[in-house]
Amino acid sequence: MADGDTSFSIDEKKLVSSLLMGSLLGNIAYCSDVVLSLLTRHITNAIQKRTAHLVFRQSGSVVEKLFSLWFSICLFEDIRGTLGSPLFLLYKALKCQIEKGPVDAITGNARYSLSEHKLLREPIDASPISPILVRALTSDTISQLKMKLLDAIYKNEPFSMRITAEQFDLEWRCPRRGSMLLSDDDGMLFKTNRKLNCISDYGITNNALLSMQPALSRTYAGSPYGTNFILFQARS
Repeated sequence: MADGDTSFSIDEKKLVSSLLMGSLLGNIAYCSDVVLSLLTRHITNAIQKRTAHLVFRQSGSVVEKLFSLWFSICLFEDIRGTLGSPLFLLYKALKCQIEKGPVDAITGNARYSLSEHKLLREPIDASPISPILVRALTSDTISQLKMKLLDAIYKNEPFSMRITAEQFDLEWRCPRRGSMLLSDDDGMLFKTNRKLNCISDYGITNNALLSMQPALSRTYAGSPYGTNFILFQARS
């Protein structure tokens, strides 16, 4: 099984569990029987190996990921009703706590992660930014800054009503260098790995003025901007 194959990565185990769940959803009763049978065997094996305390600690096995998917599907109807609101508030509280420290834009690892597997272990010198409209860090990439801006703009709106980070650009109104478009990638070709641009790489300082504008050569209906820019202050 995939759990016994050491060459299987975490992402590959996620993919296998998702494919298995997708193939079993046609018969939810049979799906439940398969998942619970696998989980019972998994727990029994863990007890025999004296590793029961590690079950669901990191959810690193296919069985545990499969159970998580099955449990989420079973809760779907209840979440749509009365349980949705408190769960969303819990999500927002956890998101706020995690974003108090640096978050890797590629892996999602965070300094204040609740999961040991997703813990950001590299020391990063990141100073907090306390803006008027958004909260960000000097280690945030431009895409992460965009997502935090959207969270601030659409905090009282459903997620389906908000635009995406790809639909607008951020422009820094620098008094000395003029207007400058901010992006994660400079568009240059490299044969080796490269670092994404962060707020600190642009030298954005306290009280810097940024503007939100439509992405180049694109027009979207229902956007929160017209020909004028939406401005916000970013403070370090």
